[in-house]
Amino acid sequence: MERRSIYEYRVRDVMSTDPRTAAPEETLSDALAVMRRHDFHEMPVTRGEEVLGMISYDTVLRRRNLPLTTRVDSILVRPPRVEPSDPLTHMAEYLIASGYRGIPVVENGRLVGLISRSDVVGILADTEEFAELRIQDIMTPDPQTMEEGESLGKARDLMRSLDERSVPVVDGEGRLTGVVGVKDMVEALTKGKPRRATQGERSGQKTALRVEVRSVMSAPAIVIGPEGSGAEAAALMRDRDISSVVVVEDGRPAGIVTQADLLEQVAALRRRDEVLVQISGLDEDDWWTYETLYAVIGRGLRRISDIARPTVFNVHVVTHRIQGDRSKYSIRTRLGTEHGLLIAGDYDWDAAQAMRKVMGHLERRIKRTKDRNMALRKGKKEGP
Repeated sequence: MERRSIYEYRVRDVMSTDPRTAAPEETLSDALAVMRRHDFHEMPVTRGEEVLGMISYDTVLRRRNLPLTTRVDSILVRPPRVEPSDPLTHMAEYLIASGYRGIPVVENGRLVGLISRSDVVGILADTEEFAELRIQDIMTPDPQTMEEGESLGKARDLMRSLDERSVPVVDGEGRLTGVVGVKDMVEALTKGKPRRATQGERSGQKTALRVEVRSVMSAPAIVIGPEGSGAEAAALMRDRDISSVVVVEDGRPAGIVTQADLLEQVAALRRRDEVLVQISGLDEDDWWTYETLYAVIGRGLRRISDIARPTVFNVHVVTHRIQGDRSKYSIRTRLGTEHGLLIAGDYDWDAAQAMRKVMGHLERRIKRTKDRNMALRKGKKEGP
């Protein structure tokens, strides 16, 4: 099979045409029914050919006790503007920055298609760049897992804290038995619910959150080995219609690769002068913390760039309310560089201090890697 370079693709080459849409006056119940039936995570909301916004599974999960009679136009999210001529490397960046799994494609003010993570990942199996990419270089190692008997509510909280959409499930001996994801939870929380917002409906949601994950997880999990390629992982996601692949060694989870991980690699291929930085987990109105973290990150990346060229930096912040108005911040990061992927995290009562610790960890690890590589090259030159 002849492979193409990722740089040859445009949005028009991979987008889905004639997408399903919702009308602004539709109810949440009706929209979710369509999304479940067609396996959508987002769906455009339109008036005629005008795109008003999107409805998203994530919106439903974030809004507690949301009545199923809610009108769609009251919970819209605003997607970035995407056109058919945009390069695929730019499109990957839009998907990462927005956090959406799908974005409407608009031309001359008219909806012409929808491009999703799945659409982008689907073509990566046939690209030159991803055939050369090793799983062990892009996976998140030692993933957080859940045991089969733990609750759906705990799965929801874990996904929120990790900013992930799926979690591996293991048995009592740590062997992989399945995966639980956002779609599994939404179906469990909304299946068979009454159309009217009642106290019973809210009680039903609480009951569903106590259900064991073994009863709603997808099994068996789709897996790959650490020596596999990015193209193989993309092919599994495309052919099995899944958003993550668990990396296993001896039957136990050793890592996980998601659509978002593959998109990071696509975005890293975009030719740019600056590092793509994405911060998630903070409230939208917490602008002071955003600004503070960006300042710390900027200084840290300038120091790191003297050692190795960074490409993509993803930061997820979890705020723990512990003592009255005081909060403790836990920060988890993924830094893509020309030499591979680095993962680091730390915590502190002060968000900026937690970020400084993380940047210090990353800088020291990159320096050690550079020193080790230089020593190896020097040893090869000197010979036996």
